[in-house]
Parts: sequence; structure tokens; C-alpha cells
Amino acid sequence: LLDRVISSLPEKEKMVIQLTFFEGKSSVEAYDDIRGENDNVDTKNKQDYIAHLRARAIEHMKQIKSKIYGE
Repeated sequence: LLDRVISSLPEKEKMVIQLTFFEGKSSVEAYDDIRGENDNVDTKNKQDYIAHLRARAIEHMKQIKSKIYGE
């Protein structure tokens, strides 16, 4: 079920789930993997970006699960 739901997510959301939940990377590490290390963004903004992206991914996962199981 989880693989099916995750595979339905947009690419960046898949990446943030993979990096933060399955690989255990910090928000800053995940940001650097997604957006690039050369991006001139401070730590707080990197953390905020990943938190927002992760929250959006989780909401999308709930919606996808509901569509699959009609809940």
C-alpha cells in the first residue's frame, strides 16, 4: 500500500519522503539533494521548504489512500 501511494506522488514529494523518512536525512541534507548544494539559501529557509514539502506530501498521501480504498 505504501509503495503504491508513494509512487503516485509528484517527483519532489516522492524524493522528500524517501530522503527524510526512509534514508533519515536532515532537512538541510534533503534540501541540498533536491535543490542543490550551491543554492544560496540559509538553514532556516531550507528547513521550512522541506517541512512544507513533507507536509504537502503527507496530505497528498492521505488523499491518494482515500481514493484507492474509498475511505
